[in-house]
Amino acid sequence: MRKITVSAKELYFLGKYLNAQYIDYSYIAMLPDIQRRYEIHEQEALESLEEKEILEVDFSENVEIDREAAELLKPVLFGDAECVLENEKRYHIHRLGSRITIGETDGNDIVFFEPTQKDLEALLTGDLCIRCSEIKNGYFEFRYSAQQMKEKANRNKAMSILKGEG
Repeated sequence: MRKITVSAKELYFLGKYLNAQYIDYSYIAMLPDIQRRYEIHEQEALESLEEKEILEVDFSENVEIDREAAELLKPVLFGDAECVLENEKRYHIHRLGSRITIGETDGNDIVFFEPTQKDLEALLTGDLCIRCSEIKNGYFEFRYSAQQMKEKANRNKAMSILKGEG
């Protein structure tokens, strides 16, 4: 699956057109004040998303979102759990069942991608903190030192947390 890069404003309007259940507050915090000049913000976002080939707007102003992009964003907009993993960077891991989409903020943009096992393993380095909010299990947090992450049992535990398996 491809990566997509969107601004918080573009994500907000994608969520609107996909009838999202919610959008992670950290993405909302990146938004400009869109309530002022709402229509202009929406038009700018739609034009930008059209340029990125994430959606199309027809002459009747119907919006059609690229199927692959919509699938990639399902865990972000409809997920049952989200985790934040912090090591040198900050990653938002969104889960919907066994599907995972990672959001990595890059300045004012968010890069979303579906990680491979290798991508997830690469995140488990150095000192790290994993904070998760799950619909069924509530909130929990785990911290690991770089030394602890060298132990296979701790790496396996951290991986199972990210995948929602433990």
